[in-house]
Amino acid sequence: MKKVIKRFILVFTIVGMLLNTCPVQAADQQTILLKKINDVRVANGLNKLKLDKSLTAGAQIRAQESSVSFSHTRPDGTECFTVSDKANGENLSYKYSVDEVVDKWMESPSHKENILYSTSTITGFGFYTDEQGRLYICELFD
Repeated sequence: MKKVIKRFILVFTIVGMLLNTCPVQAADQQTILLKKINDVRVANGLNKLKLDKSLTAGAQIRAQESSVSFSHTRPDGTECFTVSDKANGENLSYKYSVDEVVDKWMESPSHKENILYSTSTITGFGFYTDEQGRLYICELFD
């Protein structure tokens, strides 16, 4: 059963990435979010985060998985952090646009804590739009 679920997730992720993610759009979204996150961190006396390819790849997988199961537990039952060796924090969203999401995360104590975690140095963002047009966003932190 676990093999079937893992294969489904892999196929679902690849197909979704091909159909629903435009690299230019994702790059623009990453730039916007990274600037917003770093503005908040700098305003709170913290270092800026840098984008990390491994966390970005993991966040892309988690954004798509969250459209199947909106949870910090992956559809296969494992913790969200198993998506990347570097992942130690995760923020998810499906109700908000790229322009709104950082403000909404800052209103949530647990999401705010992830954003303001003082030892974080790298991050990655993933985006997935489902058939109904809902945008799922994931940010992973080291």
